[in-house]
Amino acid sequence: MSRSRWLAVATLATVIGAGGAWLLMRGSVGSSTPVATGESSRQIDEVAREFARLRARPADDRFNAPIDPADADWRMPLADVAGRLQAQADAGEVHAMYVLGKRMSDCNRTLRDRTPEKLWTAYQDELEWAKRDGAERPDWDMSNRVRNAETHFIVGMQRYEECTSVERARVAEGVDWLERAGRQGDRAAQQAFAAALAKDLEDRNAVIRDVERLARRRQLAREWIEAGIREGDESSLDLYVESHGYGSGLYARDLRTLVVYEYVRSLVRGRRIGEFDDLWSTGPKHRHPEIPPDQWPSIQSEGQRIFLASFKDAPRSRRRW
Repeated sequence: MSRSRWLAVATLATVIGAGGAWLLMRGSVGSSTPVATGESSRQIDEVAREFARLRARPADDRFNAPIDPADADWRMPLADVAGRLQAQADAGEVHAMYVLGKRMSDCNRTLRDRTPEKLWTAYQDELEWAKRDGAERPDWDMSNRVRNAETHFIVGMQRYEECTSVERARVAEGVDWLERAGRQGDRAAQQAFAAALAKDLEDRNAVIRDVERLARRRQLAREWIEAGIREGDESSLDLYVESHGYGSGLYARDLRTLVVYEYVRSLVRGRRIGEFDDLWSTGPKHRHPEIPPDQWPSIQSEGQRIFLASFKDAPRSRRRW
């Protein structure tokens, strides 16, 4: 099926029949259908009408380009490729494990964090901000901003609907496939596994239900992230920085570790954009006030040591696995 036809088929009409709209709005495929209240029913109607209106307008070429066969595993509707990918993964094909795991784990996040209720709220907020800014700046053309808000909404809805087309149990297996591919040495799968696990660890209920397995996986994710850093992988460095900055569950928040590795990252990026020499000689640009001034020289030297050991000979462009 072509992408354009898929987008046409992936309509809200397929979801709102026989009470499906309530399931869509509740984000609970496979559960019993409660009776919608008057307020929730009105919101469902609003979402359905707006989704139908936006689908009916001419397609945006950016989202309707022909699918290159080499990209089919990534860009075809998940329901169309999941069976084939799973058969290949079951047969031991590591790339299929990675693609299947990545797409399923992304869907798991979509079903949890990008529900129609949240998409609708974000869409209404964007329109309200555009309306307010338009009133304050009547000489500005806000049409592009409104168009972007509409695009974010419809693409998010289509993405959610795509993910509901696959059984929820299979979606939940995404991290399992990433782990299997990662254990075969696939670096992209290892980093995707760590990123997906970081999100899972934010779910307190999930942690309580499966604390032992998540603890084992957290240790494995740490090993893969730290191995990636030693090999000069910038994506691993990003994960490490973000985890120490926000306390994602992969690592506890640690300010000193954060600023050391932020500095390493700034050196890696600075080498691409012509700021490396200045950063090397003067140290980090942004200095956290919580860190005493006398600690910055040691932070600078530690960051430089890590850069020389792991990133000096790494490719200057971001590594693609």
